[in-house]
Amino acid sequence: MPQKPVRRRAGNAYTPPPRVAFAPRLVADWAGWDAAVSAMIEERGPQGTRAFGQGQADNYRWILQGDRCREWREENGIRAPEEVTPERVERLKQDLLGEGEMRPASAQQYIKNLKTFLRWCRTTGFVIDPATLEVPNVDPGDGEPPDPFSEAEIAALEA
Repeated sequence: MPQKPVRRRAGNAYTPPPRVAFAPRLVADWAGWDAAVSAMIEERGPQGTRAFGQGQADNYRWILQGDRCREWREENGIRAPEEVTPERVERLKQDLLGEGEMRPASAQQYIKNLKTFLRWCRTTGFVIDPATLEVPNVDPGDGEPPDPFSEAEIAALEA
């Protein structure tokens, strides 16, 4: 059976909500790194304007406020996002890959999340060196973990 056509009522037409104009926050509103991370997660998190899921919000929190990042910031004297330099990001990248601490694909994701945070900081009023955002990402390689045994060890195991 065919459906009846929709009758439009005068005055009840849908009007989309007004767009919110970009209004950068004053950097002075934040007290440093942790406050900036919290502001980004609040803005972009599950209840924010450009929402991402709770899992992604938790991942950003784990990466940007976790022990590894805190240790890196303390070693390099980083108290606020403006103090991140390309050299410091490169040093972090080498630390993540050094001594087999992290697989290349995981290190790549870690650096990408850090750079996403720094990009967000730049759009909200922090003075971030553009070269910091241009640090090359980690080459994840072929995604295979390194072989844990040398040829000599394999031969000894097979014997």
